[in-house]
Amino acid sequence: ARSARNNNNNRNQHSRYVGQFDEKFHKLSFNSQSLNLTHYQKFKEKTLGVIMAETESGRHLHGDVKRLKDTWSTKPEPAKDANDDMSKYDREKHRDIQTTYLNDSLKIATMVMAQCDDFVKAKIREKKDYETMSDSAVWVMQALNELCSGIKGSEHPIEGDVKAMRAILNCKQYNKSLADYHDEFRGAVKTITLRGCRFKLSENSIKAEKALDPKLSDEDAANKAHDRFLAIIFLNNLKEKPTALYAKLKDDYLRSVDSYPANSQEALDRLIAHNHYDGTPRYTGGSRSGGQVALAQSNRIGPSVTHPCHLCGSSEHWAPECPRREERNNTGNTASLG
Repeated sequence: ARSARNNNNNRNQHSRYVGQFDEKFHKLSFNSQSLNLTHYQKFKEKTLGVIMAETESGRHLHGDVKRLKDTWSTKPEPAKDANDDMSKYDREKHRDIQTTYLNDSLKIATMVMAQCDDFVKAKIREKKDYETMSDSAVWVMQALNELCSGIKGSEHPIEGDVKAMRAILNCKQYNKSLADYHDEFRGAVKTITLRGCRFKLSENSIKAEKALDPKLSDEDAANKAHDRFLAIIFLNNLKEKPTALYAKLKDDYLRSVDSYPANSQEALDRLIAHNHYDGTPRYTGGSRSGGQVALAQSNRIGPSVTHPCHLCGSSEHWAPECPRREERNNTGNTASLG
C-alpha cells in the first residue's frame, strides 16, 4: 500500500516540480541529447550534494546513491531480545531511520525525475519494475545510468557488460590528439566502473600492489592492480608505442623498482615527461633543424625513414648536416648582395 501511494504521489509531482529544482542541480537536466556518461557523472555529483543539503537521512542515502546499491529499504531490524531494553531501543531507532530514509528517497527520486524531459521519463517508465521501484532514488539513478550507458531494457545485462569491456579494448588513439584520446579512454573506464564490471587479474598482479604497500587490504590491492592494468592498456593503444617510456619502466623493474603508472592520468603525465605527444616524439627548439637536434639528444635516435631531414627528405642525415643547408645559405647571401 505504501509503495502504491508513493508511486501515485511521485507521478503527480513529476509535472508540478518541472523546473522547480533547476538551481539545486545547477541547471543540469536530462534530455535526448544529454544521455551520456559524462553528463550522468556531473548530474550524479550534483544529486549527491542535494541529498546532503535537502534530506534528514543524508549519510545513509548519500552512500547508497553513490554506490547505486539500496541497503536500507529492506534492511532487517536488529534481533529481538525480550530481556534486553537496548534491543527494543535499537529496533525503534532502526524503524525511525528506515522511515526517514524511505521518505527522503521518494523526495530525491521525485526531484531527479523532475529534471528529465518527457523523452527520458518515457524511457524510464519502460523499465519493467518502474511501477514498484520508481519511489527509490537509487533505482531512478540506476535507470539513468543504464540509459547513459546505452543499455536497452530488452537487453540481457551480460550483453551490456560485454559492450562496456569491449569499449575499453577498442578505445585506440588513431588520429586523435593525446588529450582527446585520454578523455575518450576515461569515458570508457567510467562505463565499466558504473556498471560494476572489471577485468579479472592474476594473484601475482595483486601481490605486486601489496609489495608496494603491505597495509593494503585484498580488495584495495585488487582495485589498484585494476587501475594499473587499465593504464597499460591506455599506453598499448597509442598509435605509436612509447618505446623510451617502456624501456625505463622495464629497466626500473629489473632494478626492483616498480614505476609502472598507477592509472591512466599518471600514464599521460609520463608520456608528456618523455616528450611524447599524439603518439610521436615532441619537437623542441626555435627552428625545425634545432628541433631535430633536441629530438636526437632527448630520445637518442638518429635519421630514419620516419624521421628524415627537413630540408631534402633524406633518411641518411638531418638538417644540421644537410648539403643543401650551405647551398641555401649561399643563395640567401647572393640575393642580399644583389
